[in-house]
Amino acid sequence: MRLYSTSWFLAAVSLVACAGTPEELAAPAGAPPPRWDQERVTALAEELRAASDDLYAAYLRDPAPESGTGFASGVAVARHRLRQSLRLLKTEATHLAASLEAGEGRDETLPIFRHLESFVDRATEDARSAFLNAELLDHVAAVGSALMRIEPYYDPRALLDPPPEGQQARPERSGDSA
Repeated sequence: MRLYSTSWFLAAVSLVACAGTPEELAAPAGAPPPRWDQERVTALAEELRAASDDLYAAYLRDPAPESGTGFASGVAVARHRLRQSLRLLKTEATHLAASLEAGEGRDETLPIFRHLESFVDRATEDARSAFLNAELLDHVAAVGSALMRIEPYYDPRALLDPPPEGQQARPERSGDSA
């Protein structure tokens, strides 16, 4: 079994971030985020839930480095922290999908989504000291892809009315005051 350091973990997430979906690649740069679509966001949340479940299950199947390797103690602590972060990520993704399925909208699910993002950040940080195999990296990429496709729906700009036909939105300038 080949283990990969964190740089591979971060590279997998970065690759997903750069690639995007065909719809995202077709959108012009600077395009406004999509308007809230309950059915679409619910489907994306279900994909995120399934990907998170698969990642956690794959992590549990992944054997830890052998204890005689000298660095196993530090890796073991990192892997325990990562396991906890992935469990929390899985739980929060399940909660988001269930809430959307029950008809809760953007306002009700925004705190859940932001909490979920904090677990992704925590898992990324915890993975810096852990070693992951190629199967886990595939699951990380699936979670990253699902998260990136749902994130634009929670962008605060998605709530703004689009500019009138033929006009561009006024760009924000730093230092503007009301």
